[in-house]
Order: sequence, then structure tokens, then C-alpha cells
Amino acid sequence: MYLIYFILSITTIALIILSVAYYRERKRNHSDHEYYRQTITLLKLQTNRNRLSPHLLFNVLSIITSGNENQESFRTKIKAILMLLRDTVEHTGQAVIPLKQEIELVKSYLELIETKIPKPFSIIYDIHPNTNMDQLLPAMILQIPVENAVKHGLLPLEGDKILRILLTPIDSGLQIRIEDNGIGFASSVNRAFGAGTGLKIIQQTISLFNEANSEKITFTIQENRMGSNPSVTGTLVEIKIPSAYSFLIPEILDRK
Repeated sequence: MYLIYFILSITTIALIILSVAYYRERKRNHSDHEYYRQTITLLKLQTNRNRLSPHLLFNVLSIITSGNENQESFRTKIKAILMLLRDTVEHTGQAVIPLKQEIELVKSYLELIETKIPKPFSIIYDIHPNTNMDQLLPAMILQIPVENAVKHGLLPLEGDKILRILLTPIDSGLQIRIEDNGIGFASSVNRAFGAGTGLKIIQQTISLFNEANSEKITFTIQENRMGSNPSVTGTLVEIKIPSAYSFLIPEILDRK
């Protein structure tokens, strides 16, 4: 009888040990999976932080060395190139930057690219005076929608082209709106293969930060109607960042 009890006790202890080991191994595997998934997300973000791509640099240098640029325009574009190069060197790999820096980089990008956009083309910055320009936000959260608006929404459009960037403090935090009067979101996606890559990176990054916050960043894209004319379409990107929001990356990303 004692032998049976002994065997049962040993078996029970062994099962407990095996269960604990299995649980720990499963938890470790899940942790590793999350670690690699999140690390890959940040690596993708770092890759896309190269704001001055070789393709863009080639196009801009071709434009400003073609002889069609006056001296002031030449200086402006060189300054914009230097701004983007400096950002690439100093801030590549940063997942979060201040709003004022993101706006400066968006302006530099638009200064470089606007020569290629058929006129008339208007850029409107509607920034509320109470906007906190030190507000942190995911890097390229403005630039990627702006690039998509220009390349996929406005360039295919005939006639007047309008890009508007609105920054507004609201009770719950900061509201960002990027809107254009282009061919519309659905049409631009159908025309441009791979146009959603940058947006997916931004959405993955937002999701990563949202995991550590009860109040979430929201990022929405929809068709836009600028003005009273229902035939004038476009795209509206709306971003809301809560005032009480933490951009601390989960500790799992600090693993070596």
C-alpha cells in the first residue's frame, strides 16, 4: 500500500513539474514570438525612417541642376535636402519625435517635391495657436499620409490641387487632419500598387504603443468632401492622440 502511495506521489510530483516546465516553455516561446514580432516592427520603422530616399534625392538633384531653378529656389531646395539628410543621420531608429520636428520635415519634403507637381498646387498649414508643438508622436505619422496624398491622390488629378494639414488641440488631446481634394482614397489605392506599405508600418507602430495605454491613438482614413461641391472628392486622414499617453516602448524590446 505504501508503495502505491509512493508511486502515486512521485507520479503527481512529476506531472506537476512537467506542467510547470511546459507552462514556462510555452510562456517563453510566446514571449520570444512577441519580442521578434515587435522588433521586426521597429526595424521596419527604422528602414522607413530614411526620409530622403535615393529615388527622391535623384529626382530633386535632377530638377535643381537642370538650369530651371533660380538662385533662391536652389538655396531653398538645398536647405531642405540638408534638413532631411541631418534627420536621417541623427534620428534614424527613433520611433517617437516632437510634433514641431515632424512638421519641419514634412515642410522640407514638400519644398523638394512641389516642383514636380503640376500647378496650380496649394499647401495650407492650419495650426491652432494653442497647439503644443512639443507633443510627442510616432515618427512619420504625418509624412507618410502627406506623401500618399501627393503621389497617389493629387498627382493624377487634373486642375486645382489642394493639400491641407490641420493641427487642433481638443479636450481629449491633439487632433491631426491631413486632407486633399485628389482622386479619393479608393481610387488611389486601386491605381498605386504598394501604396499601403507606409500606412501599414504606421498602423503597426501605433498598435505597439497602444498596447501600453488605456486611451488609444486613433488613425482613420476615409473619402473626403472638401467644400460644398459633392463632386469634389479627396482623402481625409484623421489622427487623434490622447493627452495622457505614454510612448514608453514595452520592456520586451529592451532585451539584448
